[in-house]
Amino acid sequence: MVLTVLAIVVIILFTLTGGLKLFRVPASLEIRDSLDVPPGPWTLSGVLEWLGVAGVVAGFWYRALGLAACIGFSCLLVGALLTRLRASRRHERSDAAGMAADSVTLLLSIATAVAFAWQP
Repeated sequence: MVLTVLAIVVIILFTLTGGLKLFRVPASLEIRDSLDVPPGPWTLSGVLEWLGVAGVVAGFWYRALGLAACIGFSCLLVGALLTRLRASRRHERSDAAGMAADSVTLLLSIATAVAFAWQP
C-alpha cells in the first residue's frame, strides 16, 4: 500500500515536471534561464523524467525497473540541486524555495526506491 501511494505521487510529479520541460511551458523556460541551463540538457531532463515515469509504472510488475527508475530520479535531483547551488552562487542570490522543493522530491524518490527494494 505504501509503495503504491509513493509510486503514484512520483508518477504524477515527474509526469508534470517532465511535461513542462518537453512542451516548453513559459514558466519552465524562465526557470531554465535563471539556472543558466542550455535548452538541450533541459529537454533531455524532461525526456529522462518521462522515461523514469515509464519505469516506475513498469515497476508495479517488475520491481527492479521501478527501483532503477527511482535511483535515476535521485541522480537527476542531485544534479538539479547542484545546478541550483551553482546558479545561486553565480548570480549571488538565494533559491531556497527551489532547493527545498528539489530536496523534498529527492527524499520522495529515495523513499520510493526503498519501498520498491523492500516490498515483498
